[in-house]
Amino acid sequence: MTAESYRVGEFAPDILYIEEGHVRMWLLLGEREAILVDTGFGGGDLAALVGRLIGDRRLRVVLTHGDVDHRGAVGQFEQVAAHPAEFSSLDVGGALATGGTLATGSTLATGGTLATGSTLATGSTLPVGIEPLWEGTVFDLGPGRYEVLLIPGHTPGSIALHDPARGVLIAGDSVQRGPIYMFGPARNMAAWVASMRRLADMRRKLGEAAFAHILSAHNDLSLDGSIFADLIAGGEAWLAGRLVGEDPGMDRPCRLYRAPGVAFFAP
Repeated sequence: MTAESYRVGEFAPDILYIEEGHVRMWLLLGEREAILVDTGFGGGDLAALVGRLIGDRRLRVVLTHGDVDHRGAVGQFEQVAAHPAEFSSLDVGGALATGGTLATGSTLATGGTLATGSTLATGSTLPVGIEPLWEGTVFDLGPGRYEVLLIPGHTPGSIALHDPARGVLIAGDSVQRGPIYMFGPARNMAAWVASMRRLADMRRKLGEAAFAHILSAHNDLSLDGSIFADLIAGGEAWLAGRLVGEDPGMDRPCRLYRAPGVAFFAP
């Protein structure tokens, strides 16, 4: 594996992004520590690339959730943190967590399979060192102080990292224009809408500046907190049956639903 699968950019001097195809990871640089948020598909040597970027800083790896395009390279790292509700997608307690390999084409814990031609986890193993990540955990990096927020719905254990002083929120797939994947086991639109309402309430209490930079895993590099109104309205419209499904353009058990400012792949 090589680092050529990735593209690196800078959002701020201490906030870098790493893109692998359509998915984006975030690398937060502190004085002595660094946090890698998500690991992409695992199609290249992510660990080597990150090692070069962080220098002698201690590395933490944090997963916003356990979807395949966010956990793909976990086997390249000694320790990974995720909310316990995501442990099933990481096969914690199963054969893979004890050092078994995940070959291309294997069935995953979530019931999905690796795409044809994918190099997702070829030759890698899932780490034994998977630690629980809880609501309220704070990572103080020096330039940034990030608190873990639990925002279930896209997956049961989806989390965000929030630095209100700098107005930064990193929320994986949960906060974006989409289409947001809301079909399949364990996804729940009502829970997701509740999570978006929570974030919108926090923005009202803390001020708009606390959510000035929402750093996305897909599509737009950065959004602001005004997106919450569109997300809530779109989710509520789907729940009320007011959105009309379209052909999703892929062979998956879902329809494409469009609302102003957001779209969903949903049943």
